Amino acid sequence: MTKQTDTDDLELSDDELIEVIKNHGIDRRSLLKVFGVGAAVSALGGTAAATSGRGNRIDEVYGAPYSADDTVPSGLVDHVVELHTHEENIHDDFPIDPESGNEVPAEFIFDPVGLHVRPGEVVEFRVHHGLHTVTSFHPKFSEPPVFTLPSRVPTSHGFTSPPVVGGDSWLYRFTKQGVYDVLCLPHLTLGMVARIVVSGGGAVPSDTYGPLPIPNAGAVLGAPEMTPENIVSEGSVAWEDLTL
Repeated sequence: MTKQTDTDDLELSDDELIEVIKNHGIDRRSLLKVFGVGAAVSALGGTAAATSGRGNRIDEVYGAPYSADDTVPSGLVDHVVELHTHEENIHDDFPIDPESGNEVPAEFIFDPVGLHVRPGEVVEFRVHHGLHTVTSFHPKFSEPPVFTLPSRVPTSHGFTSPPVVGGDSWLYRFTKQGVYDVLCLPHLTLGMVARIVVSGGGAVPSDTYGPLPIPNAGAVLGAPEMTPENIVSEGSVAWEDLTL
């Protein structure tokens, strides 16, 4: 016989309660009391909840992915960054193929490419088409001999999205003040990078990272519009406004 558990005795998150339901059993009356009718049906295997049970939880390493069929909880997102592949170049002579030295007839971009956020705010990275990642500059995401990544985040841990395709999005909550440089793993050497400056009260964190010796990506992060001072002052920097 399955042992029944009284939810009044549990101090668990919604996700943890769902696991208890699946593994140990909880009587239907208590389930409805805790979750409400709609959520209880989803937890027991009925119609799937739009957010797959995530609620407002965003992991500090793996963020929160949402497919095109998911609904991001209302009020959760503070900023949106779009990931594009432009098949017509906005900037002359960018990007340059690191191997041939010829211009690549497409630009792979974050837009805005520079963004100021306050501690605790959530950014939604929304993919229009193609396959991309949102990955912090951190040694553990290196791909030698193609590239070795320095640490260019103010946290001791790196973070990354899974591969995200057109129509899908990925959410990340930036909590610690500082300068965060992020990249798309498949398109790093073609210059698909961005900078998120996290600060409150008009403060400007220091950029202590120095030049980035990776083709194209170094040109983007080294553009004059990408200084922390300018990003905080402007609030955001559009891709088309970069001096490359």
